[in-house]
Amino acid sequence: MEEWLQAVIRLPAGAAEAASAALFEAGCRSVWEDLPDSGGRAVMKAAFATEDAMRLMTELPQAAERIAEAFGFGAGEVGIELEVKILEDWDAAWRKDQVPIRVSRSLVVCPSFWKGDPFDPPGEGELPPHVVRVNPGAAFGSGRHPTTFLCLKILSEIAGAPGAPRDGARRGSGGHAPPAPEKILDLGSGSGILSVAAAMLFPGSDVLGLDTDGDVSETARKNAAANGTGRQTQFRHGTLDGSLTGFGLIVSNITLNPLTGLAPEITRAALPGARLVLSGLLADQAEECARTYQRLGWHWLRHLGQAEWSALEMALPGSPGAEDDGAEGGPDPERALVPEPSLETPPPSADCASRHPSPDDGYGRP
Repeated sequence: MEEWLQAVIRLPAGAAEAASAALFEAGCRSVWEDLPDSGGRAVMKAAFATEDAMRLMTELPQAAERIAEAFGFGAGEVGIELEVKILEDWDAAWRKDQVPIRVSRSLVVCPSFWKGDPFDPPGEGELPPHVVRVNPGAAFGSGRHPTTFLCLKILSEIAGAPGAPRDGARRGSGGHAPPAPEKILDLGSGSGILSVAAAMLFPGSDVLGLDTDGDVSETARKNAAANGTGRQTQFRHGTLDGSLTGFGLIVSNITLNPLTGLAPEITRAALPGARLVLSGLLADQAEECARTYQRLGWHWLRHLGQAEWSALEMALPGSPGAEDDGAEGGPDPERALVPEPSLETPPPSADCASRHPSPDDGYGRP
């Protein structure tokens, strides 16, 4: 029975992409991101051939040191483990961890290998949820990372029936769903999970995914087509300019510096009354980000948090009946904490395709 080496890197979530790149540079077969550990650190797992053991015992600690230095991490913030596994056990363990997650009553993120509809039948009085199918090992992501999960949650609640209360919203200010937007912008769309979800949640809207990395656009198109949203979505390489305007909903899951730097362009691209969802923010960065947008006329509606991460929902006044929408002050420093997704779904059926995620299976590099 074939053996393999599993490498596990635990580090602050903002460096997960760097860790993934380092693992591929070290020659791994596959990389996937597990749930954060009890300390909120990202957990990156990778598979290597057992004959790589001696080389990896030197190369991986060196890679960890480079990441820690580049991101300014302290001693002990980056941890590495190596252990021998049996291929059969790898397959079972990997699939056990990669299960559908319910974002809300209306939205589920499901591994691409899962057969049938997860969370079916729906609860009493509920419609079947929209299901975004993803390859858990690819850049497309599993939806579990707090920044992605919080964006998906806010999008699904914005898409709720008019008048429906929304978790964490200020009473009397933005606590109800706005009209469905005609145009949606996903800024920093990566491989498109938020664009695909937005297209499902707002079936009458046109969705534009925009990213400065030209390599991800084709991956995003494939993912949109695989989820049946290809006609509703388009993806471009570039950034905001004056030609992109008229968006009723904008979502951007990147990091603090580009979010604040692009605030004027984002504001010019938004319609009066638009909703804005911002993430990729650490908890202590949310207020700085919110105040940048408030100076441009935006009001904050919600500040959601999970682990050390935050997401903001904001509104640009101007829609009918929403002149007083939002708060003048900064976001609530306590945040409205969102539980991590439940993993209580039964394991997938035995007829799932028996394969592992890899960098060449059509979805792009993890």
